[in-house]
Amino acid sequence: MTDSNQSFSDSSSSSEGGLFHSVPKELAQLSRWDGNLRDYWSRYAAFVGKLVGASSVMLVIKPDGGDNSWKAISQWEEQTGNSQQKALFRGQVPTSAEYCLQEGVFCRPLKKDADDNAAFVLAVSLPLQASRDRFVIISLLENVTEDRAKETLLRKLLITELPNQLVVRQQAGRASDDVRKISSVLDVVAQVSPEGAFIAGAMAMCNSLASKHQCERVSIGWVEGDGIRLRAISRTERFDRKMEAAQLLEAAMEECLDQHEVLVFPNQEERGPLTRDHEVYQKHEDLKFLCSLPISRGEEIVGVLTCERSGGAFTEAEIHQIQLTCELLGYRLADLKLKDRWIGSRLKDSIKDGAGRFIGPEHTWAKLISILMSVGLLALFLIHVPYRVEANFILKSEEAYYQSVPFDSYIEAVYKEAGDAVTAGEPVVKLDTDSLELEESSVLADLNRFRREAEKARASRQLADMQISEALEAQNQAQLELVRWRIEQATLRSPIDGLLVEGDLKERLGAPVREGEVLLRIARIDQLYVEADSDERDVGEILNATTGEIAFVSQPKMKFPVKVIRVEPSAVAKAGENVFLVRADFVDAPESWFRPGMSGVCKLDAGKRSLFWIFTHRTVDFFRMFFWW
Repeated sequence: MTDSNQSFSDSSSSSEGGLFHSVPKELAQLSRWDGNLRDYWSRYAAFVGKLVGASSVMLVIKPDGGDNSWKAISQWEEQTGNSQQKALFRGQVPTSAEYCLQEGVFCRPLKKDADDNAAFVLAVSLPLQASRDRFVIISLLENVTEDRAKETLLRKLLITELPNQLVVRQQAGRASDDVRKISSVLDVVAQVSPEGAFIAGAMAMCNSLASKHQCERVSIGWVEGDGIRLRAISRTERFDRKMEAAQLLEAAMEECLDQHEVLVFPNQEERGPLTRDHEVYQKHEDLKFLCSLPISRGEEIVGVLTCERSGGAFTEAEIHQIQLTCELLGYRLADLKLKDRWIGSRLKDSIKDGAGRFIGPEHTWAKLISILMSVGLLALFLIHVPYRVEANFILKSEEAYYQSVPFDSYIEAVYKEAGDAVTAGEPVVKLDTDSLELEESSVLADLNRFRREAEKARASRQLADMQISEALEAQNQAQLELVRWRIEQATLRSPIDGLLVEGDLKERLGAPVREGEVLLRIARIDQLYVEADSDERDVGEILNATTGEIAFVSQPKMKFPVKVIRVEPSAVAKAGENVFLVRADFVDAPESWFRPGMSGVCKLDAGKRSLFWIFTHRTVDFFRMFFWW
């Protein structure tokens, strides 16, 4: 189409009468335009400028879902005209576009204190039904009256439908091509859909596209955080992301992600999108043609697909076909990626989506955290829960007896071990009595001798000798009773029914023991009680405590209720701190496995307190003491 590629400025150099002859011809060319849209906008801006007699024309766009800033996509200026007014006009373009977007049309003087023949700014919104972006074309008219400006605005309105017709016509033309592409696209979709993992699905997509479009390599990068992470390369099971080639490829993908559009390199358009990173990657890998396309899930871009080949440039039809494949498989790959994530990430997104339905999709986490913090603060002050003071405890017996050695000897036999139950009078340990038995025989012999000497002195009427012999006889009789008593005490017996808690003596068989040495400790297990060590700072909370619970170190999952009997009136120093001893008895009968000396944690009920007081009273007490003077 040779005529369509000629600049309208050539025809605009003719006289005013020639303008009326060129307008229908230019209008027909724009109506039948089949080139790219970027050139169309430049041609359209020039046509509007010449049609309305403007000195400057700007076509601006506000992308949907962008940063709400206006961007110029085409600009035309007459060579003549006031350069200061043009500069002022360019500065007012964003404000004029916003007013036009609200009112539909816009016609105001360039300056507030304008004369009758002044400069006017005309703005008209372009109704592009096929796009969610907002388009506004703004013109500057110099040296015109207000009536002339409004008349020109009406003329401008007559051609606002022209771009919409182009877009609709291009979509209708692409519809027939899409029907031909759909079968090829569905083949790729059919290969990816059965895959149950993200990497497998991405590899299937890369391999299929590489085969169908004769590409040396097809790669997929996925959006993670603020950048792109290379996830799959066709016909390559494993790759190193730290390689320079992989990092350059990721940079090229991020270039596509940042611009939100398809990037083709080499780019034939003079003012096309930036492809610097694509050029760097192309030179590094010695490639001829590159094409990067965004993979989207709805309006959100979730990844980028990059195709590389040397056989020929990518045509518009191929790009559209690959783009359609990315659009169809974007949801599938995104779902596979979500399923492959850690359960914590999936749970976070599930909470965000659920909360978004109630509190709105924007700033969901900020709103949710604010609500939870408000509810939490109210709960801290308003909710009162039972407060319990924690203390360490030890299990003690009401009665405990110690068995000591009655005389120096050796351990001959051990009948019971520590932990065995014993009854009253049952033998536990036997001491060696061989030396005592020998001593008994010696004392008996001396006793008989002194008895005979006493009788002999009595018969010979030797009174003094008789008394001496009788005294020695009495002395030996006492010695004999002592020896026999020791023999009798050589067997240590349990004085009560209870439990042998100390006295594992089997390893000391034959070992000597000294008189007074403690060998056994026997305690009653039917009269056990709890002795807890409460910290001095908590004594005010437990003075009125009546109940509590204990848990043993050996059985932490089991809890046993206790009742407080008394709190000792004076503190006891233990481990460098003052503690108050609290005695408590079991509410139920003690278990059979309870043993004196067992320890654990005791929690004593101290009434109800607010959550805020429970969490902060330690800190508050510390600062009260710290800042008190």
